[in-house]
Amino acid sequence: MPLLTTTELANELADRLHVSPATVRRWVLEGKLPYVGGARSKRFDLDAVMAALTYTPTVRPPKSGGRKD
Repeated sequence: MPLLTTTELANELADRLHVSPATVRRWVLEGKLPYVGGARSKRFDLDAVMAALTYTPTVRPPKSGGRKD
């Protein structure tokens, strides 16, 4: 699991996700991307970042007590 600096992540991840580096930096500020380190020296695990950004839909069971035909 490679660790990338903030600048490397913003540019590389933006390319991978087809978004701008500014969007990646905004996601960092919004807490959407996990990181290790402090405020000045953030490092990111690409696997953890991709897991955080991956949408996994949940399937809800059908409601009981519905109409019977």
